[in-house]
Amino acid sequence: MRRTKDFEHWAEYARRLIADEVKISDVILMVKLNFTPTNWKAWKSKLIEWFSLKKYEATIRESGKKVQYRIVYIKTDKTWNLITDD
Repeated sequence: MRRTKDFEHWAEYARRLIADEVKISDVILMVKLNFTPTNWKAWKSKLIEWFSLKKYEATIRESGKKVQYRIVYIKTDKTWNLITDD
């Protein structure tokens, strides 16, 4: 997939990977998205910017309750985290 032509599709795929894990390390996400460390350095900053502008909605399977969440990168832990808004 050409990342430069379809950033939104690629970012959505990253969102699904993060949402499935709730918390995922930076290096694992890089590998799952098939990036090299050199490419990842540039793309990660754009992904951080993208997720800072977005809120998502999901339904909890067990309760059927709808929740809003954000995805944030925690630099000190080098992890991507799903944060729910109460």
